[in-house]
Amino acid sequence: MENFFNMVYRLKVIKRWGTSFNIYDESVAEHCYFVAMLSYILAEIDKKLNNTVVDISKLLIKSMYHDAFESYTSHIVSPIKHHNKNMDESTRVLKNDYKDRLLRFITRRM
Repeated sequence: MENFFNMVYRLKVIKRWGTSFNIYDESVAEHCYFVAMLSYILAEIDKKLNNTVVDISKLLIKSMYHDAFESYTSHIVSPIKHHNKNMDESTRVLKNDYKDRLLRFITRRM
C-alpha cells in the first residue's frame, strides 16, 4: 500500500508541459484535481438541464486517475500520445501496465 501512495504522491512533482504558453508550471496532480472539479460541475449542470443520470463516484475516480500513469512515465503531451495508431496503442499498454502495477501494490497487503 505504501508503494501505491508513493507513486500517486509523486504526481505533485511531475510538471506538465504543453504546446502552448503557460503562466505558471502545473503538476500532473493539479491537472487531475481540476479535471475532477470540472467533471463534477459539468455533470451537475447536465443533470439539472437534461435530467442526465451520472455515476458521480465513477466520474470523479476516472477524472482523478486519468493521468496517474504519468507517475510511471512522466508527462507525455497529447500530440505525442495520439501521434499515430502505434503511439496510441503504446500509451494504452503503458496505462494498463501501470494500472496492474498499482492494483498489485494495493492488494498485496489486503
